[in-house]
Amino acid sequence: MLDIFISSRVRRKIIIVFAKYPDFKIHVRGLSKIIKENSGNIQRELTKLRKCGFLTATKAANTWSYQTNKNFPIFRELQSIVIKTQQEQAKAKAARAAARRAASQNAAAAAEGLGGAKEEEQKPSDRQPSKNLDNQIIGAIKEAGDSVAK
Repeated sequence: MLDIFISSRVRRKIIIVFAKYPDFKIHVRGLSKIIKENSGNIQRELTKLRKCGFLTATKAANTWSYQTNKNFPIFRELQSIVIKTQQEQAKAKAARAAARRAASQNAAAAAEGLGGAKEEEQKPSDRQPSKNLDNQIIGAIKEAGDSVAK
């Protein structure tokens, strides 16, 4: 949902990290490892967020460390949006997992009820399309979750 309002994937990931953990203080390379993005892109977004006042920066030796500015005018609202979005994504993920389990159980029950072979008695080639479909669904869910959650 945040992707609608914050179009930059990298900026969205940075805002999520700093909104969820306001006392978190980190440098560019450390943040790069956490959100798995290029440090150059991160540096550009951190500069924008520092200039607008969302982040503060301190320099120690040759390293800049960034931290959330808790006095940012809309910090609490932004933090609330991030947390609510994360909670809704977790609920949706749990619902999708429950639906997949129910569909799998229904399919197994239908196969037994029709006099078909039990899942254990089926040949591996008979089970393959179902596993491929599950893998595709899980991959799509992960991609959707990555684009929004991170």
